[in-house]
Amino acid sequence: MEEAIFAELTADSALATKLNAGSGRYHIYPLRVPENVHISQALTYAETTQILTYPALKISVFRLTAIADTFVKARDMANDLDRIFTIQGAYKLGRSFPVVFVQVQSRATSYDEQGKLYHYAVDVFFKPPFRTESLIWMHFYR
Repeated sequence: MEEAIFAELTADSALATKLNAGSGRYHIYPLRVPENVHISQALTYAETTQILTYPALKISVFRLTAIADTFVKARDMANDLDRIFTIQGAYKLGRSFPVVFVQVQSRATSYDEQGKLYHYAVDVFFKPPFRTESLIWMHFYR
């Protein structure tokens, strides 16, 4: 799923332009920005919650954090995330991972005194399609 989220983020031209690190690389990192990287804007992502609702159905919540040297840049990236990850109906996230519902759950801001960076966290809820084989499995093994 992480690969699909990365693909979705880099496919959005407005956000990709802000996070472009040159040579086909982007300032998008799992968990945190590496220590040796100096940025004016970056994005981190991490899965914070998994909810198992049925066999073979997992709902995930990812925290995507927009990090920037100004509050306005961080807020603008958070707004981009809102726009990108509000999906209702069948969709292929990153052209590979099927979902039926994607929604921003919450947003929160903070400031890193040491790094002098603004953080704007956006929690996104991803629901994959319900698989019919799950119903069949539940029916025969009850």
